Amino acid sequence: MHIAGVIVHSLPENVERIKASIASMEGAEIHGIDRGRIVVTVESSEYRRTSDMVLALHQVEGVLSAALVYQHGEDDIESE
Repeated sequence: MHIAGVIVHSLPENVERIKASIASMEGAEIHGIDRGRIVVTVESSEYRRTSDMVLALHQVEGVLSAALVYQHGEDDIESE
């Protein structure tokens, strides 16, 4: 499991459109919104997929910036 915490910055008038875009991204979840700042977590079973989703947040129309503030990854460990 790989998880990333991201703060997405936008103008307040763009928040609803950005919320809709984030809601359509599988593995992305909004946890809070305050005056154009949106707290988002992105989860995936693959590191690259999580990274791609964080990069995709930068491309959402109306997003001014997306700052990675937390990242954690675990690979399943098989015991022998």
